Amino acid sequence: MEAAFREFVQIRDRGRGCHSQGGEKSTTFYYPCLSKGNRQSLLGEKTQPHVRHFIHKENYEIPIELSDVAVYSSHGDPLYILSTARDITERIKVENSLQNTAKDLERRIVQLQVAAEVARDAAKVHRLQPLLDKAVDLIKDRFGFYHAGIFLLRDDENYAVLTAATGEAGQIMIERGHKLRIGRVGIVGYVVESGEARIALDVGEDPVHFENPVLPETRSEMAIPLKLGDIVIGALDVQSRHPAAFDEEDISVLKIVADQLAVAIQNVQLLEGFREYAQQLEGLYETTLVTSSVLDTERILERLHIQISKLIAPDVFLVGLYHEDLQEISIAHAVEDSRELTSLISRQFSVKEESLLGWIIEHRECLLIKDFEEEELPVKPRQYGKEVLSWLGVPLIVRDRLIGAVSVQSFQRNTFDDEDRRLVEALATQVAISLENARLFEEAEQRAKELETVR
Repeated sequence: MEAAFREFVQIRDRGRGCHSQGGEKSTTFYYPCLSKGNRQSLLGEKTQPHVRHFIHKENYEIPIELSDVAVYSSHGDPLYILSTARDITERIKVENSLQNTAKDLERRIVQLQVAAEVARDAAKVHRLQPLLDKAVDLIKDRFGFYHAGIFLLRDDENYAVLTAATGEAGQIMIERGHKLRIGRVGIVGYVVESGEARIALDVGEDPVHFENPVLPETRSEMAIPLKLGDIVIGALDVQSRHPAAFDEEDISVLKIVADQLAVAIQNVQLLEGFREYAQQLEGLYETTLVTSSVLDTERILERLHIQISKLIAPDVFLVGLYHEDLQEISIAHAVEDSRELTSLISRQFSVKEESLLGWIIEHRECLLIKDFEEEELPVKPRQYGKEVLSWLGVPLIVRDRLIGAVSVQSFQRNTFDDEDRRLVEALATQVAISLENARLFEEAEQRAKELETVR
């Protein structure tokens, strides 16, 4: 049989002596049915086809399908075995192709389901961070990626800031305030600037790729811009442990996901914006209502702290009052982690001494520092307790008279933005009026007591 098998391969290579059916070459062999084993195994019936793999002399494998049937004489004696050999190389190729196509279709269906789920979540989730966190986890798990992250443009449009990311590595990057310079750093930076998707099939060969030490297993990366019309608001970044893991079809499907995300982000941001605006108006109204009827400095500052804590929730709240005649600042209210800093209250220092609060009073300007480690500071800050990483200060001015400054601080980077600055400015304006009224009332009371003493 082995000799016949080899003979078929030789016939197949020559292209003569073979029959062709459906693209498959076959030939038939006859050999005596002499062995007892053959008689018992066939019993006059055709056997089930079986496949043998033959290694060609040129070192490639040929799959051959064999089927046997015994032929008997009119007296019932076995004459010979009829064996058909068929080269099924093309059949296996077609079957493998169909299997791969089925897998691809299954994968595309899963990807489209992810896009639908993102859209559905957007309709149900009305907070931005939960929406983004759920989206990156869904994308990573369903697509089988090594990592997924969403970058958004903040007020400083020079950087794309990582806002949501998967796994421990993602958490580390977010805590570090991970951001990429637009147009200069990484595939994300390139995508946000160009507005076009980009694939790095081998990150080691891609000149744009940013090598991230917390994602050491990344071999390929793809980023898709998050766009509203022609406006880029961020990027969806996915990474794989395998080289050449992405293709143009992946871009097409993930573009659908990215478009759904962009619309969802816009809708949630609008909703949050309206909600925050309503809260701010309510806070301003309450501050005006409460402080306008109070003529005690300490109680006014307590009310201000309560309102700012509701709206911004800083880690540190500080108010310094300015004494123009002495050119000094006295700390009138100080709270850290909801605890009063009694050791700091009533402490006085000269405006000329280096401090951020003194800088605000001297320049009569707001000061917003989003990241102490990234930005150039106008003066060296004073440290009163835990290390502060972001800082916002606003002067207290009424009728062009400077009466002090209020500061909110955080132990995290990028806590405050221009929206927070505008809110604190509005609160400070109202509180400054109340503090001035309290000062005038105290002065009037003091004069009344002095007059009473003279009488």
